Amino acid sequence: MNKTEFIKNLKAGDMVIIRDYYNRMYIESVTKVTPTGRIRINNTTFDQDGIERNSYWQKRHLVEYSEELAIQIKENDEKNEIIEELKKTNWNQFKLKDLRNIKEIINNVEWR
Repeated sequence: MNKTEFIKNLKAGDMVIIRDYYNRMYIESVTKVTPTGRIRINNTTFDQDGIERNSYWQKRHLVEYSEELAIQIKENDEKNEIIEELKKTNWNQFKLKDLRNIKEIINNVEWR
């Protein structure tokens, strides 16, 4: 389905993905579609072309929901949570042996 069809067919309760200026993506549910075709998601309004209304240069836009993209978003969110958790880790509490094991795991990751 092309973008125009996808947006035209949206109705309240449909799942969509919002992509922001920084290419981050969020899964949301359509709150309301107005008679003029504007899409409300929580307190944000998107025009009939799927671009955020009343925003200046950092406009967000709607992307069609898919299970594959939803899985990718959820995995990326989990990855970011783990990274933030690791940043807060007090590495001094670990034994040297454990730190060596952690280092070995990190060094054995294939960088692509």
